[in-house]
Amino acid sequence: MNQDIVQFFESLRHPVLTPIVIAITNLGNELFYIAAIAALYWVWDKDIALKLATGITTTSYVNNVLKIVIGSPRPYANNSPEDHWLGVDVEEYKLSNGMPSGHAQGAGTFWTLLGYYVNDRKFWLFAGVMVLLIGLSRLYLAVHFLEDVIVGWILGIAIAVVIQYSWTRGEQFFSEKARSTQLVYALSPIILFLIAVLAFGAEEKTDFASVSMGALMGIWVGHLFQEQYVGFSSRTENKLTLGVRLFVGYIILVPLTFLLSILQHAFFDTSPMLLQLILTLFRYTFIGFTATFIIPILFTKIEID
Repeated sequence: MNQDIVQFFESLRHPVLTPIVIAITNLGNELFYIAAIAALYWVWDKDIALKLATGITTTSYVNNVLKIVIGSPRPYANNSPEDHWLGVDVEEYKLSNGMPSGHAQGAGTFWTLLGYYVNDRKFWLFAGVMVLLIGLSRLYLAVHFLEDVIVGWILGIAIAVVIQYSWTRGEQFFSEKARSTQLVYALSPIILFLIAVLAFGAEEKTDFASVSMGALMGIWVGHLFQEQYVGFSSRTENKLTLGVRLFVGYIILVPLTFLLSILQHAFFDTSPMLLQLILTLFRYTFIGFTATFIIPILFTKIEID
């Protein structure tokens, strides 16, 4: 039955439809979330950006832990996946499990939290469509079974709800602490990184903890420094200022993201896996720190705040 559903979605493939579906599925990729959260931090609302960053990194960590623990293979994983999977790195996907779908779970978390923030019926409809389409795109590309997607949706939305209703209390608790204590809390994601390494070993599959917890740590530490030393205001009504911020921010953040990855792979690809995991952790920490501290400094220095 599960395979029949995957084959049904495969039967819908069309040369015109396939690029559209791949574009939709890319809205559930890491680069989209980096770009979207950074933009929200720079030009809209720092609080929702922090909430989304916390949500998407948490949901990614939980998703990957469950993938390893459940160990459920993807469709065609042992039967010529290159003849069925579309829009993915086949060799990379062979190494990962399918339950639950990371794209469906990430979409559920991201768009639910954004829906709570916008709090508009039309936007809720749009958010629901985005969650639905990103999940269904994984079936079209034959990289997940239907139950992978459904469980991903449920978990993603559940994590969003928990974060939404605990955020205000958490903010109040956090704000009452001394700066040094706040910094300790901001650095605490490294504990979850260490737990993952201890639980699953210094293996390539543990890379998820480096990425998610490194990014979360960098974003929160950068935000604390920004609040203390920069006092950057994200909201702007000036369209020119908005455009300049996005241009300047992306012209720094996007090349930096790719450059650091290229340098790490060029110089450390043959290094012990534990060292690679630690380097990935600090690479994403620096990317998050740059987005929430270094780039806002530049905004104030070139007087477009």
